[in-house]
Amino acid sequence: MLAAFLAAGVISAPPSPPRILGDGALELRLPRGWDSSVAHGGLSGDPVGITVLTAASFRLREAAEGCGQPLPQLRRSDAVVSIYDYGDGALAPRFGRATTVRPGRIRYAGRSLSVFVTYGGRRRPAAVVRAVRRLLASATADRA
Repeated sequence: MLAAFLAAGVISAPPSPPRILGDGALELRLPRGWDSSVAHGGLSGDPVGITVLTAASFRLREAAEGCGQPLPQLRRSDAVVSIYDYGDGALAPRFGRATTVRPGRIRYAGRSLSVFVTYGGRRRPAAVVRAVRRLLASATADRA
Protein backbone atom coordinates (compact mmCIF):
# COMPACT_ATOMS: atom_id res chain seq x y z
CA MET A 1 0.00 0.00 0.00
CA LEU A 2 2.80 2.41 0.87
CA ALA A 3 4.45 1.74 -2.49
CA ALA A 4 1.22 2.69 -4.27
CA PHE A 5 1.09 6.04 -2.42
CA LEU A 6 4.76 6.71 -3.17
CA ALA A 7 4.26 5.90 -6.86
CA ALA A 8 1.19 8.09 -7.06
CA GLY A 9 3.04 11.00 -5.49
CA VAL A 10 0.55 11.24 -2.62
CA ILE A 11 3.35 10.94 -0.10
CA SER A 12 7.05 11.24 -0.64
CA ALA A 13 9.97 9.37 0.80
CA PRO A 14 11.71 11.13 3.66
CA PRO A 15 14.65 13.25 2.56
CA SER A 16 18.02 11.59 2.90
CA PRO A 17 20.20 12.98 5.68
CA PRO A 18 22.89 15.44 4.58
CA ARG A 19 26.26 13.95 3.72
CA ILE A 20 29.03 15.14 5.99
CA LEU A 21 32.69 15.68 5.17
CA GLY A 22 34.79 15.62 8.30
CA ASP A 23 37.62 14.24 10.34
CA GLY A 24 35.96 14.23 13.76
CA ALA A 25 37.21 17.72 14.57
CA LEU A 26 35.96 19.76 11.60
CA GLU A 27 32.79 18.94 9.68
CA LEU A 28 31.06 20.40 6.61
CA ARG A 29 27.75 19.55 4.94
CA LEU A 30 28.22 18.49 1.35
CA PRO A 31 25.96 20.00 -1.30
CA ARG A 32 23.77 17.49 -3.12
CA GLY A 33 25.74 15.61 -5.78
CA TRP A 34 29.17 16.46 -4.35
CA ASP A 35 31.84 13.90 -3.47
CA SER A 36 34.52 14.04 -0.80
CA SER A 37 37.66 12.46 0.57
CA VAL A 38 39.71 12.65 3.74
CA ALA A 39 43.46 12.03 3.65
CA HIS A 40 46.16 12.23 6.30
CA GLY A 41 49.76 13.29 5.80
CA GLY A 42 52.83 14.16 7.80
CA LEU A 43 54.11 17.64 8.53
CA SER A 44 57.86 17.77 9.30
CA GLY A 45 58.41 16.10 12.64
CA ASP A 46 54.74 16.14 13.64
CA PRO A 47 53.81 12.55 14.57
CA VAL A 48 50.11 13.26 14.10
CA GLY A 49 50.33 14.93 10.70
CA ILE A 50 47.68 17.01 8.99
CA THR A 51 44.29 16.14 7.61
CA VAL A 52 43.26 17.15 4.10
CA LEU A 53 39.50 17.44 3.55
CA THR A 54 38.51 17.61 -0.12
CA ALA A 55 35.04 18.28 -1.52
CA ALA A 56 34.30 18.34 -5.24
CA SER A 57 31.26 19.00 -7.39
CA PHE A 58 32.10 15.80 -9.30
CA ARG A 59 33.07 12.24 -8.40
CA LEU A 60 36.61 12.03 -7.03
CA ARG A 61 38.94 9.19 -7.89
CA GLU A 62 40.26 7.12 -5.01
CA ALA A 63 42.69 9.28 -2.99
CA ALA A 64 42.33 12.25 -5.37
CA GLU A 65 43.81 15.49 -4.08
CA GLY A 66 44.80 13.93 -0.75
CA CYS A 67 48.33 15.05 0.03
CA GLY A 68 49.14 16.27 -3.45
CA GLN A 69 47.43 13.74 -5.71
CA PRO A 70 46.48 15.41 -8.99
CA LEU A 71 42.91 16.27 -9.89
CA PRO A 72 41.45 15.67 -13.33
CA GLN A 73 40.99 18.54 -15.79
CA LEU A 74 38.14 20.64 -14.39
CA ARG A 75 35.15 21.64 -16.47
CA ARG A 76 33.69 25.15 -16.23
CA SER A 77 30.95 23.91 -13.91
CA ASP A 78 33.37 22.15 -11.51
CA ALA A 79 34.65 23.28 -8.15
CA VAL A 80 37.03 21.72 -5.65
CA VAL A 81 37.44 22.82 -2.03
CA SER A 82 40.55 21.61 -0.20
CA ILE A 83 41.02 22.25 3.51
CA TYR A 84 44.36 21.47 5.13
CA ASP A 85 43.63 21.08 8.84
CA TYR A 86 46.84 21.56 10.82
CA GLY A 87 44.93 21.15 14.07
CA ASP A 88 45.66 22.97 17.27
CA GLY A 89 48.94 21.39 18.38
CA ALA A 90 52.23 23.06 19.19
CA LEU A 91 53.53 22.59 15.63
CA ALA A 92 50.41 24.06 13.99
CA PRO A 93 51.05 27.39 12.26
CA ARG A 94 49.39 30.41 13.82
CA PHE A 95 47.11 32.16 11.32
CA GLY A 96 44.75 35.11 11.80
CA ARG A 97 41.44 34.32 13.49
CA ALA A 98 38.24 33.99 11.48
CA THR A 99 34.64 33.52 12.59
CA THR A 100 33.75 31.51 9.47
CA VAL A 101 35.65 29.18 7.18
CA ARG A 102 36.74 31.05 4.04
CA PRO A 103 39.53 30.70 1.47
CA GLY A 104 42.98 31.55 2.82
CA ARG A 105 45.04 30.77 5.88
CA ILE A 106 42.83 31.11 8.92
CA ARG A 107 42.43 30.10 12.53
CA TYR A 108 38.88 28.82 13.03
CA ALA A 109 37.62 27.50 16.38
CA GLY A 110 41.22 27.14 17.56
CA ARG A 111 42.29 25.12 14.49
CA SER A 112 44.79 26.31 11.89
CA LEU A 113 43.41 25.81 8.37
CA SER A 114 44.56 26.48 4.82
CA VAL A 115 41.47 26.67 2.62
CA PHE A 116 41.71 26.54 -1.17
CA VAL A 117 38.86 26.81 -3.68
CA THR A 118 39.54 25.89 -7.31
CA TYR A 119 37.01 26.50 -10.07
CA GLY A 120 37.02 25.02 -13.55
CA GLY A 121 37.18 28.40 -15.25
CA ARG A 122 37.14 32.15 -14.81
CA ARG A 123 33.43 32.38 -15.60
CA ARG A 124 31.96 30.46 -12.71
CA PRO A 125 28.32 29.41 -12.79
CA ALA A 126 26.42 31.17 -9.99
CA ALA A 127 25.02 27.85 -8.74
CA VAL A 128 28.53 26.46 -8.21
CA VAL A 129 29.68 29.60 -6.38
CA ARG A 130 26.59 29.39 -4.12
CA ALA A 131 27.27 25.70 -3.43
CA VAL A 132 30.86 26.50 -2.39
CA ARG A 133 29.67 29.31 -0.11
CA ARG A 134 27.06 27.02 1.50
CA LEU A 135 29.67 24.30 2.01
CA LEU A 136 32.10 26.67 3.74
CA ALA A 137 29.35 28.31 5.79
CA SER A 138 28.25 24.89 7.07
CA ALA A 139 31.55 24.26 8.84
CA THR A 140 31.42 23.28 12.49
CA ALA A 141 34.30 22.39 14.80
CA ASP A 142 34.41 20.13 17.81
CA ARG A 143 35.74 22.34 20.58
CA ALA A 144 36.47 19.43 22.92
